[in-house]
Formats: sequence, structure tokens, C-alpha cells
Amino acid sequence: MPKFDPLLAYLDGQPTARWNAPDEIGTPASITYSFTRAVPAYDDPATHPGFTPLSGSMQAAVRTALDSWADVANLTFTEVPDSGGGGEIRIGSHEMGYGGYSYYPAFEGGEPTDLAGDIYLGRYPENAHTAPGQYGLETIVHEIGHAIGLKHPFEGSHTLPASEEDLGHTVMAYDPPKNSNVVSVTGTAADYRYVSQPLYPSGPMLYDIAAAQFLYGANMAHATGNDSYAWATHARFFETIWDAGGTDRIDTSNQTLDSVIDLRDGHYSSIAMRDSVAEKRLEIPAFATEAPTPAYDGHNNLAIAFGAVIENATGGSGADTITGNAVANSLDGGAGADSLDGGAGADTLIGRDGNDSLAGGDDSAIDRLLGGNGNDRLDGASGHGEADWLAGGAGDDLYVIDSAADMVTEVAGQGTDTVHLRMPGGRYSLPAHVENLVLEGTAQTGGGNELANVITGNAAGNWLLGGAGADTLDGGAGADILFGGEGADLFVVARGSGGDRIGDFAPGADEIRLSGFGVSSFTQLLGRTSDGASGAVIDFGGGDSLSLAGIAKSALAAGDFVFA
Repeated sequence: MPKFDPLLAYLDGQPTARWNAPDEIGTPASITYSFTRAVPAYDDPATHPGFTPLSGSMQAAVRTALDSWADVANLTFTEVPDSGGGGEIRIGSHEMGYGGYSYYPAFEGGEPTDLAGDIYLGRYPENAHTAPGQYGLETIVHEIGHAIGLKHPFEGSHTLPASEEDLGHTVMAYDPPKNSNVVSVTGTAADYRYVSQPLYPSGPMLYDIAAAQFLYGANMAHATGNDSYAWATHARFFETIWDAGGTDRIDTSNQTLDSVIDLRDGHYSSIAMRDSVAEKRLEIPAFATEAPTPAYDGHNNLAIAFGAVIENATGGSGADTITGNAVANSLDGGAGADSLDGGAGADTLIGRDGNDSLAGGDDSAIDRLLGGNGNDRLDGASGHGEADWLAGGAGDDLYVIDSAADMVTEVAGQGTDTVHLRMPGGRYSLPAHVENLVLEGTAQTGGGNELANVITGNAAGNWLLGGAGADTLDGGAGADILFGGEGADLFVVARGSGGDRIGDFAPGADEIRLSGFGVSSFTQLLGRTSDGASGAVIDFGGGDSLSLAGIAKSALAAGDFVFA
């Protein structure tokens, strides 16, 4: 659930701290504002020493900040001249040793009080820095938050836990986001200076959006098209996305650093992470050896607002981790060794170049997983019997199959591929151009194809069928039945295998590899072999034996066995 209660002033002794009072919470609000040219008559000039109207650049920053709130909630801000009574919110500045302060909304007799929502910004050096990511713009966003009814998350009876009481979660906090310090260098090698300072969010963050939407409703007219969210290469930022509709994408295709993209609402992503010293110093010239290494690491720099749906994501050339949500996602890892998890929904996962890991998600939808170049891992996940489609592409790919309906597609000559079968019971045969099969869990029956397959059983009593080709069959533990099929096949039998049976052993063509039985010669083997009703039986002791259907003891030769 969104954690917005600690931001609501009306819950802490300010019952009318919302512009839609006394109407129901969630009702849209229209608010006028003006840039006051003097201390209003209803206020005390003594409390505003050195009052100054806002400069043109500061007014522009205020408009930008107001827009950022109106984008996410049903708030309409209309600028009016500061003549007569001026706007409901009046904005000015005066001397103070901090960023600013503002008044909550307040109503008497159904009308806003004179001071309701008024904002005063400090004539404070840092306030002049109003570019995205700078203190001045964040301060304005913060003060507007108070002016619409949001409080500090550390005050009152409702508070955020200390681990979330920072600007990465809410602009109403004081503490910068974790690992947010950046360093800028100016000058030349002969004469340079550096400045180290925090990076700030430039608009409402995750909990702010939830609180504003609770008070005034969500702005469902914002970002309703097919939007793409992208950032400059190696960009440094803190941001929350509110998107009301359309088919949208987070696009990091231009990023060379690793990213973690999580499309679930209320979750954080990490775009262009910087974990090494070299990555953290990307913007610092090599000559600036005295400049400290920035703390900014790109972790948790992007959130998706509660209730927002972003459908698709594209990774860059780094090793990206991308997680889908409950809708039908298209996740494209791009280059690099990526890990993609579609989550719920009928997803399409594309690994492209690099050794990728693709997981369709544990749901009943049909997923499409495309590995691309590289040694990929493709997992349709628990599809509840639905037919996932998996194509590894070039490279030695690993497929995890949980349903006989899953479709694996490979092309000849594109590597040595392996299916890990996790389907309980039933029978599965390797599709064309896939070389190996491993039975896991309680999977029982596995078959090969026209290639030289390696088929490995599990602890259950397996049926392994080689098919055409020179196959290798290893039943593992359990009483297994092995059929090599056509071709010169190799049967692997080891201590702990139980009572295995080979149904089509061909002396002189097939081989049996024995290990762990303490048998090192054909003579020793014959001493443990007898003719049974259905063929030769080799008793290894300890509950392990091997039956050769239709083959007499006398038909066996030393060349039929390999002792390991």
C-alpha cells in the first residue's frame, strides 16, 4: 500500500489542510496564485525582513514546480495578477537562513484564510540554483507541497520509518537521497575547482504523488499516449514516473552502464548504475586528482508511481536486469549479459547479444522468449500448462520447460543446447536441433531426436529414449528403463542407480559405462552376470543391478563395457 499517511497535514491537527475542503477528499481543486510585489496587507511586514519580489527566473521555476504537481494530481493552478486580493496562493521572498516556508491550506466559514497556501522563499544563495537536480527547484517543489496540504514525514503522529525518510521517497523530507552526492569540476589542469553537493529530485516523488492523488484524485489526462522514457547517457537524476495510459516504454538503449528496470508500480529502478570508482568519476577530468569521488551510484533513482502502468522496457549494452509487471510486457535486454523476468502476463522477452537469462513468469499466460546471440537461459516458468514459445538463437542455450505444451525452437548449427525438464510426470521429446535433455524434479520420461543426444535422468524411475543418433543415456538414481534407439549409443550406469534396464542393447555397437561398482575388468563383470528369464542380469550388490533385455550373457564382450 502507498505510504502517504505520514505526509497528510489534515491527519495531524489541520483538518482543513486541503484546497477541496469541505468537499470530499479526492475532489479536484482549482487554485489561483500570484507573485506578490509587496508584503500583503493581511500579513505582518516585520516577519518578512528584506522582502523582495521573485525574479523572472525564480517565477519560471515556480511555474515548472506547479506543473509537476498538476501533472500527477487533479490540481489546476491559474496565475493571476497580484492586484486587489491577488491569488489564493501568493509567492514572494525575503531574507532567511534557509530555503523557505509556506502555509497549509486553511478554511474558515467555507472560505480560504488570507495566509492559506502563501509561500515565501529565502533569499538564500542555493535557492538561485533552479536547474533540474538542484536545491532551488527542489525547495520550490517542497514548499508547494506544504501549500497543497503535505507535511514533513518526520513530524506529527504519523511518520515515515527512518529508512524511507529521504528525498528519494518524498520531497517533503529534508535528507538528500542515499548516495546522492555529485562532484562538478571547472577549470583546467593548471587551475581547477570542484564543487561537491547532493543531487535533488526535480518533482514529486513516489510518496508525494500518492499523497497528492489521495487528496485531489489522480490526473488521468497526463501522459495518455504511447510514451517513451529515456535519459541522456550516464544521466544522473532522481525521478518518479506518473503515466495515465497508452503503451509505454522505459528505454535505456543508449546506456552503457548496467541498469535494473522494474516495471511494477511502487517499485524502484536503477538506471545507469555506477558501482566502481571509475564509473562514479565519469564526469571528472583525469587531471582533477584532488576532486573527491562522488557518492552518487544511480541506485534507486527511478520510481514508478502507484497505479501507473508501464508496459515495456529496453535495456542497453550493460548487464541489465529487467522485471515485468502483471500486464503483457515486451522486455528487450539489448546487448550485454541480461536477466529478464516477465512476471505475470503474456510477455515477450528478447535477450539479443550476450549470455542472457530469460524467465517468463509464474502465471497462466503464454510467454515468448527470444534469446538472440550468446549462451542464454530461457525459462517459461510455471505456465500452468500453457504453451510458452522459447527460441534461444545462436549460442549454447539452456531451456527450462515445465509443460509439454512449451515450444522450443532452434536452428541447426547454432550451438549445443540443453532442455531441463521440470514437468511432473508425462513424456517429453527433444525438438529438432536441440542436443541435450536433463530431467529434474519428478519428470519421468524423456526422448531424444535425430541428433547425438545426451539424456540424463533424475532420482525417479525414468524412461529414457534416445531416438536416432549416437546417444548418451544416464538414468541417474531410480529404477530406469533405457532405450538407445538407432545409432551407437552409450549407457551410463553408476553406483546408486538402482535396478536399471536397457531395452535395446546392441552388443558390438552400443557401450555401457560403469562407475563406482568396484568392477575394473570384463572378467570381474562376468562373475556378477547371470542369465535371467528376460536376458542377462548384472548384480552389482547394494541394491544396484542392470538388466539387458533379450541379450544372453554369452553375447557380451569386453568391448561392450567401459570401466570408470
